[in-house]
Amino acid sequence: MPASHLQRLLDDAVASRIVPCAILSVLSRGGASRRYRAGRHRYDQGPALQEQDLFDLASLTKVVATTAVAMRLVEDGRLDLEAPLARYLPEFAAAMPEQRAWRATLTIRQLLAHCGGLPAGYPFHSRHAPISAPAARRALLLAVPMVAAPGSVALYSDLGPMLLAEALSAISGKDLSTAAHDMIFAPLGMTSACFNPPADRRSHCVPTELIALADTAAGDAWQGVVHDENARWYGGVAGHAGLFAAVADLERFARMMLNDGTSLYQPATVRTFTQPALLIPDSTRCLGWDSPGSPCSGGTHVSSQAFGHTGFTGTSFWIDPPQDLAVILLTNAVHPHRHCKDLGYFTWRNRVHSAAYETT
Repeated sequence: MPASHLQRLLDDAVASRIVPCAILSVLSRGGASRRYRAGRHRYDQGPALQEQDLFDLASLTKVVATTAVAMRLVEDGRLDLEAPLARYLPEFAAAMPEQRAWRATLTIRQLLAHCGGLPAGYPFHSRHAPISAPAARRALLLAVPMVAAPGSVALYSDLGPMLLAEALSAISGKDLSTAAHDMIFAPLGMTSACFNPPADRRSHCVPTELIALADTAAGDAWQGVVHDENARWYGGVAGHAGLFAAVADLERFARMMLNDGTSLYQPATVRTFTQPALLIPDSTRCLGWDSPGSPCSGGTHVSSQAFGHTGFTGTSFWIDPPQDLAVILLTNAVHPHRHCKDLGYFTWRNRVHSAAYETT
């Protein structure tokens, strides 16, 4: 299949109003990246998408920031995957005495594999007024009730990465934004990756969903401000969402992972985090990452040893070492409204990832 087919897939998606804009990168360990882009920041208006524009990565934050920092701390011997979360956050075990048996035994490995017994989410943003003090927000996070015994059920949860980020901060003495910059982004030359983009960079951020009428800037869209409500309530720096980046930075990260962590990790660490955790039968979860299921967002040709993740805003990122391939797809599929994703985005995303394999 000719590479021009990938460009047509992106052009057609914009013309069909599946996404306002998209950028796709297909790369190997040592070869040049092949990039394709289409569309404008908003349908029929605003600037045309540029390669240096930043996307709200949504849940890709979980792997490119939170899991990536955890991997470094494991290598440094400062984070033990088998240790209970309460070793690093004693307040977590003490927060609910009636759940102490569960809370005292929940491990870092279980958090990363999404089987820690935590709820899928918790509406901090609607149950609590905005709180400026990080310690007060953290206390509310640590007190969220568990819903099952650790290791008993697989349940994809934003709470796990949020709690893990707090543990990483307790270990490193740095908030997640600073730790990710110092340990991951700066060593890899990821110059655009950041939380809470400064005001002078926000015009280069791709807008996401229209702001609700209840907000003061009604009628505009979130641009350079994280789309996820809980991440916004948490100050824009959270373990599950909040990271912004341009495609070139994700290429640097992907190529490092394709090369077994060269310059950042030992190969054994990469394997530990990117193979299925096998803690819960039939769960596809690795440690932080996901492995192919059926169907797979990474397309129909992804190998069984691939690993990847998706983000709610319309981002997806799959790395396939056996096939020497990484595929990065960044869109703002939630613009102007999140329900727009239900109008063909998921089928289209699968076609794009599949076609990336067919053009290599």
